[in-house]
Amino acid sequence: PDAAQAAQATIEKGTSPKLRERYNGRLVDNLFQWASDELNARVTVGARGDELVTLTLADLQRAVDRFAQSRPADRIREAAGFTEAGRLLQLWGLSDFCEAVQEA
Repeated sequence: PDAAQAAQATIEKGTSPKLRERYNGRLVDNLFQWASDELNARVTVGARGDELVTLTLADLQRAVDRFAQSRPADRIREAAGFTEAGRLLQLWGLSDFCEAVQEA
């Protein structure tokens, strides 16, 4: 398969549809930043050319694994800060938008 198909399959295998829907672009941003971190960790001092900039499927897989273990905080949860706002989201039936409310 080509790189796009392999990346899609890796992301779909390591994440749920609900997680992909919730994080959307933020998911992809984090995955490729973390894959870039993996690239930087594996590149040796003598690396040249494409070795310095090519993300591998293994880099992406480690990023997906990392996302599953330490997802970025939900923005509404960050804003609510476990305060009255979080309680109101639950009261108004909007708890789907706040992980903190769901986990409570």
